[in-house]
Amino acid sequence: MEQVQFSGFTPKTFEFFMKIGFENTPRHFESLRSEFNEVVLAPLKQLSLGVSPTLAKIDGRLDLRPVMGGTLSRIRRDTRFSKNKAPYRTKMWLKFITKDPGMRLAFYFDLDPAGCVFGLGTSHSTPQEMTEKRRYFLAHARQARQMIEQYTSLGFSLGGPCYKRPPQVSSDPVLMELLARKYFFFEKPVSIETVYAPSLVDTLAEGYIQLADFYHFFNKQS
Repeated sequence: MEQVQFSGFTPKTFEFFMKIGFENTPRHFESLRSEFNEVVLAPLKQLSLGVSPTLAKIDGRLDLRPVMGGTLSRIRRDTRFSKNKAPYRTKMWLKFITKDPGMRLAFYFDLDPAGCVFGLGTSHSTPQEMTEKRRYFLAHARQARQMIEQYTSLGFSLGGPCYKRPPQVSSDPVLMELLARKYFFFEKPVSIETVYAPSLVDTLAEGYIQLADFYHFFNKQS
């Protein structure tokens, strides 16, 4: 079967999320399931397939299955331990990560009506694992600093919640931007014009290639 190429999302994609947000019930979702499949799920799968060859070259261990629970987030929320009992998400995302145990970095793309972004960030991290990684960054301070400056110059912002009193410190203010965070991500916004265009595949692929340097640096043994 011939693979359908990604042709861009449309305003109907975000209209779907608005509809679900207005009436977030299983009955309403089921009435819109065919719309969901057409304007959200299908193009999201096509986008995943479009960037997968690039990601496979970065790390052949990445899970690239274009299914919910693979690279695609689930639309149904797990509400068992949440005060918010709305059953469906009003956004979705792509996440490319290995199945290895412990803390890993994940490449991602957020399909969000509030603003689409993509980047690279920590996933499944514990405070103990982050402590070890901060020690690694301190031991390789020059390289870590250069990468932070490089990604800033490329339009990525370094984000993530900060400690009031970071467990590890440096006199370098640039490096402290990384050390001060409980977890972190390098993230870049995507214009709505690009989200609606086939070139979104190329935008993400180019960005992931740029972020690959930090991905491999992070995964090196200290």
